[in-house]
Amino acid sequence: MAVNNRLKKLLDAGIIVAYRLGIDFNKIGYFLYKVNIELNQFESVDGIVKYIKSNPHFIYICKSIGYVDLEVGFVLRNTHELRQIMEDVSSRFPEAIKDYSYFSIVKVHKTWGF
Repeated sequence: MAVNNRLKKLLDAGIIVAYRLGIDFNKIGYFLYKVNIELNQFESVDGIVKYIKSNPHFIYICKSIGYVDLEVGFVLRNTHELRQIMEDVSSRFPEAIKDYSYFSIVKVHKTWGF
């Protein structure tokens, strides 16, 4: 009862804002992929982000400063699906995307938002 009361107070105060599941995607036949996107035209970034967010396999996106401009996460069955998605994004924004690279994440030790 004490734990429930404390939890309710934290929720009411807005300190706890969400509950998240930790899913082992490999056990259900999916893999976590990260895509690093380098842009030619940064002013197109909002359109690219909006388009990528509409993909049902999308799980997170970060705007970055440094070598890449966007870091995007997808949960997919294989790299073929990832290549199809990135070919689609590249064809929608041919002048904006300079290059991209991707890799599969083998193990996540700690998650904080997806």
